Parts: sequence; C-alpha cells; structure tokens
Amino acid sequence: DIDITLDTAPREVEEPGDLKAALDDRASARRAFDALPFGLKAKHVRDIEAARTAEVRARRIGKLIEALA
Repeated sequence: DIDITLDTAPREVEEPGDLKAALDDRASARRAFDALPFGLKAKHVRDIEAARTAEVRARRIGKLIEALA
C-alpha cells in the first residue's frame, strides 16, 4: 500500500545578499532570474556560493547578470 501526497509548497531559492543586490539593480536581469525554473535558480546560487574567493564570486555574479539582462 502506497500513500501519495501532493506537495504544493512553493519552491523558492534563497538569494545571497550580493546576488540579490545585483539583480535588484538591473530590472531586466531580475525579471529573467525570477522566470527561471527552481532548479536553474538553485544551480546559479550554488555556483556563486561555491566560489573560493570574493573576486571569483563577484565575477560569477557579473556574468550571470550580463547573461540574464
């Protein structure tokens, strides 16, 4: 016997502060990021958080903003 429960909870990715600020500064990038599926948003956040240095992190955020804008 198997019970299946529908999971209707919203899927939200917690944005790091620097990514959030960069997205909020660029309305077109914010709209594009918000339109991405949950998994792709999560991937981008993981990539940014995995940066070993502040320079790499800033570069990854910059590239993402440019790609989304």
